[in-house]
Amino acid sequence: MSTHSTTASRLSGDDIAVIASGRPYLGGWGVGAPWMLTDESIATLRGQILSMATHEHADCVDGGDAGFGILGSVPPLVQVTAYMFEALQGPCVIFDSAAHAAILADFKESGIATRRSLSIVMWAPNFNWLTVAWQILRVRNDISTTAHILKDVLEMLAGVPPVEDAAREGIRLIDAVLESVPVARLDSATDDELGEIFAGALDEQGATALPSLRGLPFELELLRGRREQAAAALEESGIVLPSLEDLLVTELIDAGAELLPELRPALGGQTYMRLRERVAAGERADVDRSAISNSLARAIREGEAGAALQWTTCTFRLLWAALSSAGDASMPRTIALEDFADDLVDVRRSLQEPKESADVPTEDVDGGRAATADASASTDPWARLDRMIGLTGVKETVRRVLRGTELAQRRREAGVQLESPARHLLFLGNPGTGKTEVARVIGEIYRDRGVLRTGKLVETSRADLVGEGIGETAPKVRKRVAAALGGVLFIDEAYTLNADDGRSDYGQEAVNELMTLMETHRDDLVVIAAGYREQMQTLLRANPGLESRFGNRVIFDDFTDDELVEIYGKLAADAHLTLEEGVLKEVRSALPRKRTPRYGNAREMRRLFEATIERQGMRLSGRLSELTDEEVRAVAVADVREDRKDDEQRHRIFTSAKRDLDGLVGLGRIKQEVEGLVDEVRLEETLRGSGVEMSDDARHMLFLGNPGTGKTEVARILARIFHGLGMLSQGHLVEVHRSDLVAGYIGQTALKTEAKVESAIGGVLFIDEAYSLASESDHDFGGEAVDKLLTYMEDYREDLIVIAAGYGPEMDDFLQSNTGIASRFPIHLTFPDYSDDELMNVLVRFAQAENRVVEAEAISVARTLLAEKREQPGFGNARDVRTLFASAKRHQISRLADEVQVGTVTSEQLRTLLPVDFSRAQL
Repeated sequence: MSTHSTTASRLSGDDIAVIASGRPYLGGWGVGAPWMLTDESIATLRGQILSMATHEHADCVDGGDAGFGILGSVPPLVQVTAYMFEALQGPCVIFDSAAHAAILADFKESGIATRRSLSIVMWAPNFNWLTVAWQILRVRNDISTTAHILKDVLEMLAGVPPVEDAAREGIRLIDAVLESVPVARLDSATDDELGEIFAGALDEQGATALPSLRGLPFELELLRGRREQAAAALEESGIVLPSLEDLLVTELIDAGAELLPELRPALGGQTYMRLRERVAAGERADVDRSAISNSLARAIREGEAGAALQWTTCTFRLLWAALSSAGDASMPRTIALEDFADDLVDVRRSLQEPKESADVPTEDVDGGRAATADASASTDPWARLDRMIGLTGVKETVRRVLRGTELAQRRREAGVQLESPARHLLFLGNPGTGKTEVARVIGEIYRDRGVLRTGKLVETSRADLVGEGIGETAPKVRKRVAAALGGVLFIDEAYTLNADDGRSDYGQEAVNELMTLMETHRDDLVVIAAGYREQMQTLLRANPGLESRFGNRVIFDDFTDDELVEIYGKLAADAHLTLEEGVLKEVRSALPRKRTPRYGNAREMRRLFEATIERQGMRLSGRLSELTDEEVRAVAVADVREDRKDDEQRHRIFTSAKRDLDGLVGLGRIKQEVEGLVDEVRLEETLRGSGVEMSDDARHMLFLGNPGTGKTEVARILARIFHGLGMLSQGHLVEVHRSDLVAGYIGQTALKTEAKVESAIGGVLFIDEAYSLASESDHDFGGEAVDKLLTYMEDYREDLIVIAAGYGPEMDDFLQSNTGIASRFPIHLTFPDYSDDELMNVLVRFAQAENRVVEAEAISVARTLLAEKREQPGFGNARDVRTLFASAKRHQISRLADEVQVGTVTSEQLRTLLPVDFSRAQL
């Protein structure tokens, strides 16, 4: 059962595995993480729905068809429950068809409509399941009984993990309405009035879990945010998909529909107006449904299935809402939802299938070490091992281990009574160094030499070995070992078997069972445990018995630059491509100046090669009919350049960032100091151009100031400025807090810190409230995080800027907590509190960004409130302005609610915030 909440932004690999398993499941397509169903759980859930027939209010609605879309022969409250089971997930519900049919097919008159592996249930985009159920129940029940029935149904549905949060929030919402709204008003409310009541009672937590009840604009804005988050994750992996604007243009023009106002909050005013003009002009976008499907399939192949699923689901629901609101009942045409669902299963299965023939050119899942050759050589595992680039030490170790194994076997045949040496192996090294492919070759060599029966490779990981409850782990381990008998069990990232979260963990049980089985099957099984060196040492220290069972360690060193370039050339040769002069030199220059411990080695070369092919395709696509074979095969220098910006583009980035900095409210001294930093960088570049030797001085910074003074925003802009100046290769910002760097257990803090800092290389690492890293006791691991941080700050100062932010006095403690900190942060910027006038400027800008107006008297009220707050501890500057603005908007909505219903409110009134909105606001 998944532990993800309804609002989980991205599904884990385990969640994707549930969806791709072929088993029935609930959730996963926009509502909650997927929950795999067994025959037992299906029967239980159906039984719980049917059990509502014995409820004290089982006859809560009139007999026959009560309007829920459920068979009239089904008992009334069972109809309500079956309806709410579907409806709780919103106006557009995407089910696994097997699960949907197994649970509800017998309840629905027309059965379950499916689209291959999916079943989709749709109501109107402005659908409000709660008002529908409430009003139907009110025909025969009073307010108290209606609420009681709905809460009992929701309580039952709260036992279904994917909708648990939504059901719990539904119960809380009903209680809030009963406490705050007079019974007389509830009794006389129309459908629309009731919907407004429920929407007004939703807090932020409830609105996130039940977005459709807050209203269509809110739900669309939420979907748009999650879609953008997924798009950003995919783009980091080189997968760029069409913009929402282009997709909407395509769908609306094809449907002959207009853009509706409900989309404006999600799109923003400028985008909305531009999009409306494009639709009106019939300016069709170049959107290719097949290209989208191919890109999403590629995302699955490259391990971004979670982000791809989130992007697909959110985009589909956004487009569907736009089409349905515009009066078009058809499905979106650009998003092949059913194709993606099938690809999740098919692509993942193909990635997991072992290679069936050694005659087929192999492709190392760790990055592509193996090369093609003639058929006779490709069937010889020794020849394949010898052809692998680099790996000198690995090859020598494998030969030594094999000689020892063969000698032990010969001794047994001769009757020598000696215990056989352990054949199990530790593979220690970074990603992309060939561990998986070498494991496959070892299995085949052992098979050919008669050491193993089949030599097959069975890959496994923590998820395959560790159960979630008592008694589940040992059977899982035995099942995986049984599958590998006669061959090699390859445990990738074996160090994850260590418990690292402080909860009851069954990783140790998996290790214990594995050690027993390794001994039991020592003559019919080779276990290879692979992972990073440091983490694997931690695993061995935590489990001393493992050390004696893994008698051989194979060290996979990172590739040299020459070897990486050679790998790239081999990938091109295998594809029968011709590299023009200068291409391999460009590949070499694309290698990082200093690699992180988790650098992907050959995997990075494969990514670079694939990006090269994409760029070559873009370069050639405009003249396909006139291309010669030589041109199609030729790779040019320009095709290789990855994420490189020419001078003109860098200038645009710098100019844009500088304009954003200048446009910030206040911060005059900060802007001057940044200007000085820019001048300093430019002068150093000029001096280098004149032949003056310049050291690469670090530009790590301290940002000192109270909350809400613009530190994070300035850091984000600085990342772009330094990127535009050519100092940073990417120009992104990674924002972290103490919890992102510090773990509660020995050995885990360094790993967390490494991961975060490495993700920031090429940009800015912004550590908010950095003073919290100062160790308060001997049992605190903040000092460990600081030590690791200082190492990275020095090693990667050419392509990393660390900004530590916090309040003045506390930051003094941070600087004194480690003797090396002060010298690593040569630049100090102090952010002053905003003046009252500057705070009002910030407020006006917040309003303008939403096309709102704040009356002059309202600004005066806001000024007074913020001035009073300034005298209290913890004043938040612009942060408090945002809080006040948000509260004022909520009070405006409440004030206008009744007027909106009778149509007396003008658009100007809707846009204008009055003094009363601020005087009632909470700060």
